[in-house]
Amino acid sequence: MLRAGLAKLRKLEKDFSAIDPNRHPKMLVVCEDTTVSPLVAEFLRDQEGLNEDEVMTIDSGKKAELGEKDWAPVRERLFSVDHHATPRVIVSVLMLREGFDVNNICVIVPLRSSQAQILLEQTIGRGLRLMWRDAEYNDIKRENRELIEASQEPGSLLDVLSIVEHPAFQSFYDELINEGLAGTTGDDDGDPRVLAEAQRIQGDEHHFILGYYYRLVGRQRDAVEQLTRVVTGAFVGVRAKRELVEVLLQMEQYDEARDLARRNYEENRTNQFHIQAYFRALVLGSNPERHLAQLEILCTELEVVGSERSRQMAMIGRALISARCAHDERALDLIDDAIAAFPRVIYPALAKFDIGRSFRNETAMLDALHRLNALGDNGANLSTKTLGMQRAYLAAVQGDLMMAQSSANEVTKNFTDVARKKFNEKLAAIAEGAQTRTDDDATASL
Repeated sequence: MLRAGLAKLRKLEKDFSAIDPNRHPKMLVVCEDTTVSPLVAEFLRDQEGLNEDEVMTIDSGKKAELGEKDWAPVRERLFSVDHHATPRVIVSVLMLREGFDVNNICVIVPLRSSQAQILLEQTIGRGLRLMWRDAEYNDIKRENRELIEASQEPGSLLDVLSIVEHPAFQSFYDELINEGLAGTTGDDDGDPRVLAEAQRIQGDEHHFILGYYYRLVGRQRDAVEQLTRVVTGAFVGVRAKRELVEVLLQMEQYDEARDLARRNYEENRTNQFHIQAYFRALVLGSNPERHLAQLEILCTELEVVGSERSRQMAMIGRALISARCAHDERALDLIDDAIAAFPRVIYPALAKFDIGRSFRNETAMLDALHRLNALGDNGANLSTKTLGMQRAYLAAVQGDLMMAQSSANEVTKNFTDVARKKFNEKLAAIAEGAQTRTDDDATASL
């Protein structure tokens, strides 16, 4: 977590110096207790190469320990950090819960495991003061807010607080994301240092970190192997189940994901991401008509959540129900409504491709691909493997099985054997159906 925070800090320092060399972002490390904070400072100096001036350790008993006279210069240095390049990192326990008026905290690494709501809010509150107050940056910051509300990564990190994820705070993070107040970033998706870090950790956490990393870099088979080992773990089990569902959905193993997604949903029915994952497993799996009642309930629950993202999910859900359960091509009108409501978001366009595929509607599929490519060109976070899978489906709908399999090879090379086989069988069935329709059209024309 410390290395992840430093990586973010270094990136911010580089980016901000190009805009204004007098702006100095800071990282705050909040420790469990005063026995931990000196160890953190030592790690930062000895293992990460920071010098004495770059790390400031300040704990709740510091004032009493030093006395009023010696405390004064320490306090002055602490409260003037905005104006100086050092310290770069502030290490603390409880000192910063109140009376800490600093604007440049841009990265927080919470090493405390306490889940008390007030402590979480106070910790995050240390980084919510604005560093870029000038009017010239208002448009950039407004665009950042719009992107976060649309569940996309912000275009810049001006006045965006980065928090290194602590597993004990997951439900708190989920609430912020549900409300459109926070998002996730993928800055380190392919960073091999994650693997090196995982080797330093033992037990269930080791397997979870590896599984999480493998999912991010598209090594689904390896991710399944690691996550399956810890889905019943006392500390990482909840997170492992969520990650395993995402891996299965990536490989389009919807039926296999269904029971696990249902258990995640039943454990937290207000989490929009659990609702959505369970919905996808049902609506995109086999025989979705059997689950119509449950799908309707899930859509209603998404609407009740009330966030921008959940409203988007619900609109997409209604269109998918119309397509997959009612087999009504007016589903394309519903998904176009969602695209119009959220023009800068990739998910309605992704759903349009799926709906077009359901009806073997090549025009709708091409339109969705065109929209996705345009969004990608404008900075949307869109996986090349997702596009590769869609190109494979498009080729199959056009009856070109060889092209479909060629496009699929790169996408599915890291799938499990079962998932890869099922995907190729699906492509073959679609291509065969397309060829049959072509033959029937040719016969009719005779």
